[in-house]
Amino acid sequence: MARVYGIDPHGIHSKVPQSNYEADATGATTLWPDTTHYKAEVPAGKIWWFWGGYQDGDAAETVVGTIKDASDNILFLLLSEANATVGYGYPDPALVHVNMPIPLLAGWYIELLYGGAQGAGAYACAVVTEVDAVA
Repeated sequence: MARVYGIDPHGIHSKVPQSNYEADATGATTLWPDTTHYKAEVPAGKIWWFWGGYQDGDAAETVVGTIKDASDNILFLLLSEANATVGYGYPDPALVHVNMPIPLLAGWYIELLYGGAQGAGAYACAVVTEVDAVA
């Protein structure tokens, strides 16, 4: 059975997708490993169906969003914007021409990479449906 989850700022699965906002980029949380990266990784034994996300930085820097495999190869370019202080939903339909949702395997991840440090006001989310992988 599939369950819909949001990814919250502390890396805890939530049944309410709206609860996945407000990740403090200075907090070195699970999803903000440092002040320039937001990274949500599919756990072992799971598959994610990625529906989309939102980001809003608090410093005027570039932001590039990607889906990468476990070997860090870029599989999808989701977002590429010059000013992260403007909120952007992703994937950007001008960049991604596939039907949603996008399946992600265990070890794959959604990454937002900022051109410079983001602060306590930065936030991002990735809305997914998580299912158990079948061997």
